[in-house]
Amino acid sequence: MSDGIVGEFHLDGLEDQPEAEDLAGDVTAAIKEIEGHGFKFYEKNGDSLNFIKAANQEPFHNVTDLCNVSEIANSLKAGILEDEDLSAVFDSVSDTFEFAVRSDRRPASRYRWSAPEKGCDHEFEESEEGYSFHLTGENSEACIELSPGTPLAGFLYSIHVTGRIRRRRAHTVKVYRNSREGKNLTFEEARDLVDRLLFELDAAHGIHITTIPRVRRLIRIPASRTPSPPAVRFPKVSVPREVSALFSFAGEAADNPPFMFLAYYQALEYYLPHAASRGGLKAIRRELRALSFDDKSDASVLRVLNSIERNKNANEEDQLKTLVSECVRGDVLHAFVSSDENLRHFSKGGAELRIPFINLKSTSESLAVQVARRIYALRNRIVHAKDNPRYAESSVLLPRSKEAGLLGKDIQLARLLAIEAVIDNQG
Repeated sequence: MSDGIVGEFHLDGLEDQPEAEDLAGDVTAAIKEIEGHGFKFYEKNGDSLNFIKAANQEPFHNVTDLCNVSEIANSLKAGILEDEDLSAVFDSVSDTFEFAVRSDRRPASRYRWSAPEKGCDHEFEESEEGYSFHLTGENSEACIELSPGTPLAGFLYSIHVTGRIRRRRAHTVKVYRNSREGKNLTFEEARDLVDRLLFELDAAHGIHITTIPRVRRLIRIPASRTPSPPAVRFPKVSVPREVSALFSFAGEAADNPPFMFLAYYQALEYYLPHAASRGGLKAIRRELRALSFDDKSDASVLRVLNSIERNKNANEEDQLKTLVSECVRGDVLHAFVSSDENLRHFSKGGAELRIPFINLKSTSESLAVQVARRIYALRNRIVHAKDNPRYAESSVLLPRSKEAGLLGKDIQLARLLAIEAVIDNQG
């Protein structure tokens, strides 16, 4: 369904639809309650009720069966809490956290499990023997289970699965808020318990089940603003196979922003040694050409040796600063950062990524150095996951986090730097 069609729904007039007139009073009341929480009734389709909720300007259908609409309305009325990053909800009626999950190999509902006997008084009914499990919490930890999703989760996250014969509910992971010790878990603690369960299933049994992002964070590289169709030419640029492969992979990783950034960074990284050597040669030539240079003077020769040592011991961040300074055209870099659509993102108060911002008016550091520092800091946030307070400022940037959805401009910047490095290293 296109964005244009959404404008034709006339949402304010849906109560006039013929289907709505045939609904029982309790169903109509439930619909009105659901509509009071940001959803709009769209149509009745057989035994299903379709609602619409705008999400990121794109239509998103929320569907429930007639028999479940009152249960969903009651949960919304009592109060729910959704996770910021994941398709996960806390339902105060059932006092549980529920996480939508998926598996690339086969649905989680199709695995048989051998689980220990339940040692708590929680209600647990398996739809099919062996395809669900309930694990009793130990010490202060709450119980956790894998079982068919609730109507609320199905309505919020469209996790119904269509089979050849019948529609069945996809499985979800549920965490009961109250532990046996009487402790109430937070959403963060529930999420941690789910992460631990899924890790063990993967590490111990090779069963790869993952939580589902609340929003699919796609990063798209804008097409060049050239007349269509674009003019093509016989390839003239020499590109190492490693660089072209990484560049191509970046385009395939649109739904994983950190991976997309790292692919462009690795393409850029390919040229670090050459850029560093070029910077070192430049420094050595500067010493040799100095009017005060005397090959018979130990002090003069030591200055040359010190230049060599500094280049030899340069860390990756310094090498990146050299590369950006030496290989990237200053006017191209300035035009990109200062453009109307990009400037706010890179400036102080822009995207909250906990990495250095860029100040175009700085007199102490060049734009190239600031860009290199920012790119390197972002690289560290993605690849480092050190459990040490000294690295708190560069805590790991997770693939499904809200921060990952903010990387678009920095990914475009890393891509620009990689292209400039390729062009600069021709012949």
